[in-house]
Amino acid sequence: MSKTKIKRILIFLFVIGIIGIDIILFLLYGPSLRFRDWLINTAMSTRSHQYLATWFYDNATIQDSLNRNSITDFAFASNLDEVQLIDYSQIEITEFANEYEKEILTKSKENNDYKIIKITGKKYDGYLAVIYDPSRVDIAVTRYMGKDGQYLSKISEQNQAYVAINGGGFVDPKGEGTGGEPLGITIDNGKLLHETYYNKEDLKGGLIGLTSDHKLFLGDITSKQALDMGIRDSVSFGPYLIVNRN
Repeated sequence: MSKTKIKRILIFLFVIGIIGIDIILFLLYGPSLRFRDWLINTAMSTRSHQYLATWFYDNATIQDSLNRNSITDFAFASNLDEVQLIDYSQIEITEFANEYEKEILTKSKENNDYKIIKITGKKYDGYLAVIYDPSRVDIAVTRYMGKDGQYLSKISEQNQAYVAINGGGFVDPKGEGTGGEPLGITIDNGKLLHETYYNKEDLKGGLIGLTSDHKLFLGDITSKQALDMGIRDSVSFGPYLIVNRN
C-alpha cells in the first residue's frame, strides 16, 4: 500500500474519531437532557456501575437528575375494608370501563385459571397477568435461602406453578445477580420467612401481600404488624403504582 493511501486512511480515521468524540460530548453535555438523565438514572440505580455517571458529572448534576426523575413515595396502606372479592362467573357484565377491563373480565374459553394480556403504549410493550382466584397465589423462594438464588423458571418448575412473576428484590452486594437473600419482609404461609434491608429507603415502598382471606394489601408496615393483621404471603418492593382506587 502506498504512502498516499495510508495517509488518506489515517486522515479518514482521524476525522471519524473527531466526529465520534463530538457526538459523545454533545450527548453528555449538550442542551438535551434525555441522554444525560438516562445515563445517570440507569447507572445510579445499580450498585456496581455508578462510575458510569460519576466519571462524567459532578454530584450536583447527578442529584439534580435523580430528583427530576424520581417518584415521590408516601407512607400509606391500602384499606382492606374497601377490597371486595367478587365472583364474576355469577355476574353478567355488558359494559366495561376500558379495553383492559374487558380483557380482564372476559375469560378465555380454554383457561379459567389465568389470562395473559399484552399491553402496549407509545414507548413500551408488556404483559398483564390476571389470576382469577387469589387463594391460589403463593410466595416461592430459592431452595438455597441465604446462599444462592435460582432462576424464576427453576423456582416455577419446583413449585408446579402455572404463572410465575419476579417479586421482591434481593441482597446483591457484589452486583452479580445471584443473591439468595430476599430484601424486605418475606412471609410464607403466615410465617415470617426472612427480613433484611440494605437500607429501608432502598425499597421506596413497603410490603405487598395477601391476607388470610385472600385480599391484596400494600403498606409501609413492620413484620409484626403484618403478621398481626393476618398477612399470609408477602414480599417487599416499590414504589407502588396503585394503592387505593377512588
